[in-house]
Amino acid sequence: MQDIETLHREAMELVDQAVLARQRGDAKVMREFSQAAFAKERAAADLVANQLDLEPTRSVLHCSAAVLALECGELQEAERLIKQTLAGNLPDDIVILAAKWACDTASAMVNAVLDRIPPSFSQDNEQINLYKSMFQPIKAQDQHILEEDRRSREAAVAQANKVWTHLQETYGEFPDSVELLRQDR
Repeated sequence: MQDIETLHREAMELVDQAVLARQRGDAKVMREFSQAAFAKERAAADLVANQLDLEPTRSVLHCSAAVLALECGELQEAERLIKQTLAGNLPDDIVILAAKWACDTASAMVNAVLDRIPPSFSQDNEQINLYKSMFQPIKAQDQHILEEDRRSREAAVAQANKVWTHLQETYGEFPDSVELLRQDR
């Protein structure tokens, strides 16, 4: 039996090959590499599934396998892996990633069902149209905008903290009078 590190390394090498195949436009080869990577990463995750004290390694392997399961269209397996991820004592950053992948899995499952509904039934069905709009994945451009917004908020908070620190250093905890503030102009 292969060890965890070897399986994970081999899985990541296969992911790299899948990315290269995608860049070449070779969907068939990309799927083959993705499926092989998923099999290796799932095997690595399964080896540590019950080792709840092996965090964050255990949860990272399960999350990674869940992402690859989604790539391969293995929605039930992705769901199982996410549940397994959440079984341990996770660091907060892994919980956030697992939540995102859980949402992606749910979205993929809903879209798989919605895609199978005959157009004659879904054409004027407001509820189905609502679900279709709600469960669309966030586009890369929208994700970029969200990330820029987050960075802007962080920069604003950092600037506000600098101003607050300057005010505290200059005037103490609470300025005694407005005159002290006016003198700083």
